Amino acid sequence: MSESNDKSGKMILVSDIQGCLDKSRNQYLTKLVCKPQFFTSLEKFMEKNEKNKISFVGNYFDKGSYVISTILNINKLLGIFGDNRVNLILSFREINKIRFMFELDKVLLKQGIPFYPGYD
Repeated sequence: MSESNDKSGKMILVSDIQGCLDKSRNQYLTKLVCKPQFFTSLEKFMEKNEKNKISFVGNYFDKGSYVISTILNINKLLGIFGDNRVNLILSFREINKIRFMFELDKVLLKQGIPFYPGYD
């Protein structure tokens, strides 16, 4: 590698984790990308070079067993490295779930329920 390539950053793209479902279309899927070791590896990658970046490209969660830990680990990376190095690109799935939460807020507030689990 040349000297200029050593200083330039690299980007890892992560897509379609879906909370690490057990199966999709009758195929067993790996859960590697949702485990803490994967996120530890991403953190080490980011620490190697301050110009390295990670982009999570949609479908981070669905019905898999690692939905919460995936969200927490992505959030941890964002907290450590900031949104200028960790990019989140929302898919239709994420947008709909955010929309659902907003609509749920409106419905509950109209019913006079100002506080409920998850509401700040």
